[in-house]
Amino acid sequence: MTVFLYSCNKDRFTTAPQISYRSVTPNAWPKGTFSTTQGPQLSFQLRDAEGDFGFQDGKDTSYVYVKTYLNNIPRGEDSLKFPSLPGINQSNLNVDINVLLSTLLITYSDLNVPQTDTFTFDVYVRDFANNKSNTITTDPVYYYVP
Repeated sequence: MTVFLYSCNKDRFTTAPQISYRSVTPNAWPKGTFSTTQGPQLSFQLRDAEGDFGFQDGKDTSYVYVKTYLNNIPRGEDSLKFPSLPGINQSNLNVDINVLLSTLLITYSDLNVPQTDTFTFDVYVRDFANNKSNTITTDPVYYYVP
């Protein structure tokens, strides 16, 4: 007799974090209006067995790593502080994360751009133990001259 066991990876919590792309909203932003409090927000789902994520002042912490593409040309990689996760059950962590992308985009706000430029982002995270997640790619964000 042969027995096949099948399990879907998305239903299991693993030591290596798993992320799933949700959205970037809004997906269009006018030139010259980026700020540290306004702009496109990346939303993704995070799953992790240990839940060792968050930002801790003065300690080694986890980050959201973002590689920026402008009109399909790689423009650099940066990291953003991981949002704080107070009051969330850390074991078998399954949470939606929202990260403001405008701090990355401010760098490009003075470019002499055509009417519309297109940004996309490759994103991954690392936990406190330095375990790296899979990489997700966002939908386009359009940066335009009004």
